[in-house]
Amino acid sequence: MTGSQHLLTLNGKNFLLDCGFKQTNSDSDLIYNRNFLFDPEMIDAVLLSHAHLDHCGNIPNLYKQGCGASVYCTKPTKDLSRLIALDAAKLQAQASAQIYKVYGTITEPIYKEPDVEYAWKQVIGVNYYEKLQVDKNLEVEFHNAGHILGSAQIVLKVKDDDDGQNKTILFTGDYGRKSMPLLKDPDEYLDAEYLICESTYGNGIHTDISTVYDDFVWLIKDVYERGGKVLIPAFSMERTQELLYILHWLMENGRLPKIEIFVDSPLANEMMDVYEDSKEYFDEESRQEFYKKGKNPFKADYIHYVEGMEESKMLNGYKGQAIIIAGSGMLSGGRMIFHFMHHLSNAKNMVLIVGYMAGGTLGKQLLENPGELTIFKEIIPVRAQIEALDSMSGHADKFDLLNYIEKMKKLKKVFLVHGELVKMEALRDAIKKLKPEVEIFTPILGEEINF
Repeated sequence: MTGSQHLLTLNGKNFLLDCGFKQTNSDSDLIYNRNFLFDPEMIDAVLLSHAHLDHCGNIPNLYKQGCGASVYCTKPTKDLSRLIALDAAKLQAQASAQIYKVYGTITEPIYKEPDVEYAWKQVIGVNYYEKLQVDKNLEVEFHNAGHILGSAQIVLKVKDDDDGQNKTILFTGDYGRKSMPLLKDPDEYLDAEYLICESTYGNGIHTDISTVYDDFVWLIKDVYERGGKVLIPAFSMERTQELLYILHWLMENGRLPKIEIFVDSPLANEMMDVYEDSKEYFDEESRQEFYKKGKNPFKADYIHYVEGMEESKMLNGYKGQAIIIAGSGMLSGGRMIFHFMHHLSNAKNMVLIVGYMAGGTLGKQLLENPGELTIFKEIIPVRAQIEALDSMSGHADKFDLLNYIEKMKKLKKVFLVHGELVKMEALRDAIKKLKPEVEIFTPILGEEINF
């Protein structure tokens, strides 16, 4: 499930792992986002794994409701999550204005931009592997999770007040994959006794990332030869940058013609500065393929960053082949929805889905019912080619997680989180076969479990 929030009570102190937003517009999710299952004033520290909205998006609301603790995360996460939260505040304001315009009902945003700026005064950015004495009985380290820029697994070393014994807890956050574009491979921390593990793909197996290059070539060439456009819904952070890296490499190495690429995402444009300042987080391949050759993976004559809404609208009349990358990644909002309204009915075009689509989102509807799509109460016939690739997923799959967990020889208990129940249960059963001596839990919302 999205909206990651895990409350740990250790030696009478309360530590919140992530503080995320749910990303659908259902009434239950809006209630979840607006209200916490705990008193924000009781939090002693927030430990943030990474900058995706479903992990960081409710931090401003936490402080708006009285939290006075510090937030700890990596330095890129501090910068990226602030931009994510500011964007969320802007979208909430726009939604409130639209609701008032249509229904005459005043709906207060969960938080506004000043709430974001106030909250981020409490955020402390740290380096990977830096030892933080968050409390007299708690030492914390952030280790590379390989999921997005700055993403971290969080290691908590706890000294128990009662018996003086140490406990080592590992929170995976969103654990990434090896050999992904741009980022270094995720670390393996093997000394955990207690594991809080994501399960987004607990029953899924990804196609190897190496196949994405060939897939892009044959899919995009086909659309190019028939004179169409490729529409790629993408998260502004990481997925957009990965796409630019891959497309730029394919075009520079002659495997694709140099097709005009339009990045129609103001948020992605803002995030480019953070990426440019964080090259030390990139892998050696990125340095060899681009930077050591005096090139930049995010810049070329045929890569264009769209700014204002008017410039975005002009893309609808653009003649000729093009690749349009725009948010949002799950089609829960953003400019790609407007491009869909103009381009979905054209059979020359293609929609290329390269990421996870949560239930209830427009992206999920497109995959499940490709015949038509309802956008702003208008039924849009879908004649464009629809393709979905799972090879670019930034989440570890079932085998990635099992291979990691198998190496943890000190493990006593596993808590599976951040996944649909069927996926948590599948992963639970697989771990049980692998490590029958380990206790495994699949907590439900609001459930309390003792270590």
